Amino acid sequence: MPERTKTLVQRIQEETARSIRDFYGDSIGRLKDRVQSDRSQLESLAEQLPWGEAQARIQEMIVSYWAIEGLLERSAGQLARGAQEPVDQTVSREGHKDRQAFEDVQTFCMFIGYPRSGHSLVGSLLDAHPNAVIAHELNALECVGKGLDRGRILQLVLENSRRVATSGREWEGYSYKVPNQWQGRFERLRVIGDKKGGASTRFLSSTPGILRRLSDIIDADVKFIHVVRNPYDNISTIFKYRRHHQGLKPVIEDYLFLCATNSKIREWVGGDQVFDLRHEALIDAPEELLGALCNFLGLERIEDYLEDCASLVFDSPRKTRYDVEWDAGTITAVQEGIDRNEFLRGYSYED
Repeated sequence: MPERTKTLVQRIQEETARSIRDFYGDSIGRLKDRVQSDRSQLESLAEQLPWGEAQARIQEMIVSYWAIEGLLERSAGQLARGAQEPVDQTVSREGHKDRQAFEDVQTFCMFIGYPRSGHSLVGSLLDAHPNAVIAHELNALECVGKGLDRGRILQLVLENSRRVATSGREWEGYSYKVPNQWQGRFERLRVIGDKKGGASTRFLSSTPGILRRLSDIIDADVKFIHVVRNPYDNISTIFKYRRHHQGLKPVIEDYLFLCATNSKIREWVGGDQVFDLRHEALIDAPEELLGALCNFLGLERIEDYLEDCASLVFDSPRKTRYDVEWDAGTITAVQEGIDRNEFLRGYSYED
């Protein structure tokens, strides 16, 4: 309604409603910031603790915080929708276009595994495919825990991919930008997913039922990429990043706990839904292995895409095991874990 035709009463009513929305919106925002801060502290604490009852209880608390954040986000959304502010038509059209693209999604891709194992490289390579979009560190399971619906989760994945691509796809000192390809964009969207390996495994260890919720919400085939690396190198790299918090033995115990959880996940979802990807095999034959991964996900094998991705892969794996002091006891403990898990067979300290 034009301003000049509004009655004084109407203007007063609108201003009052806007003031109320601003007040409650600010209050919800401050509360949400506090909840997110507390959750982040709990997540940091969980990473520092070896697996056990204490960490399991902290994981349960983290899930509760996610649920609270979801309620606050929905409340904030209701306030925003009630604001009746003019909608940016460009954004609206773009959002409609994205929603139409989501109708073609056939597969949702999840990563499981371990910190510092090479997930970021694999996720970035897949995000460069013209028919795939992979978020970087979004945490889709957290979105499910918050109660977000399919459209919102897929939109968050897409927005994350675009944002990370715009920033150069850089992460912890490495650039994962694939030349000439589709990172942050897509031609026709067939596969969409989230790269959050170790954290997803840890969350599923305490809340396995969320897999069914994810499948029901996404309404697509859910497949898993399990990235593994020589355990001695993987554990050594984790240890180097956590060194001021704990010794080598607790890191080994935590790594082996994640191995056991990933074995359980294979049982829950079926082995044909999990692709075991060895970091060293990707380095040795990137085009061949990435082509096999595309087949697993239902993506077309495109030669120039595979060639450009291969140009990003490292020349050789980093053997960080030699940067850390291992003794006979810790070497044996890891070797016993390797022998217990088929997906680790063939790895050793000497290879």
